[in-house]
Amino acid sequence: MAAYALRVVPMQTSSRIYLTGFMGSGKSSLGPLLASAQGYSFVDLDEYIEEKAGLTIHEIFEQQGESEFRRVEKAALTESFNWTDTVIALGGGALVTGHSMDSALRNGLVVYLSASEETLIERIEQSGYERPLFSNRDQLKALLADREPTYRRAQIVFSTEGLDVSQAVTGLLAAIESSRQTNQKE
Repeated sequence: MAAYALRVVPMQTSSRIYLTGFMGSGKSSLGPLLASAQGYSFVDLDEYIEEKAGLTIHEIFEQQGESEFRRVEKAALTESFNWTDTVIALGGGALVTGHSMDSALRNGLVVYLSASEETLIERIEQSGYERPLFSNRDQLKALLADREPTYRRAQIVFSTEGLDVSQAVTGLLAAIESSRQTNQKE
């Protein structure tokens, strides 16, 4: 499984693991299983925002606009810096605005879950979930190209391509352990 960890950077021991990546990369599917395996809690930041706002993400985008959503999202991310023993699945754009990636890197282990464009499109289309920033394939490709450089700054870059959920969780656990061991040796 470690072959799917494309990059592992030594990390300080952290009680927060941030899963980032494009919509359809597996953050919400893998997050609860990874949390359970680590003995951590799981929070999907989009669900946390919806609960606090009393609106769906789609409704926030429609009624208040993307800039207001990003403000609320950044506030929720900042709140997460106080959580312990938690795996947090982030929205696809959570770390691409302002200094959010820098803050997450300082406050936890950031794991980028990657997959090919075709796999992401397939997963998004199969999910049936309404995605405010996805209306067509060209838009997805442009958005992914724009976000990819930020995603790649994560301490762990892990491909979910061709893996079932169980294989992905096993591989993620190995990559996280490798990151922790590498840090202890330095």
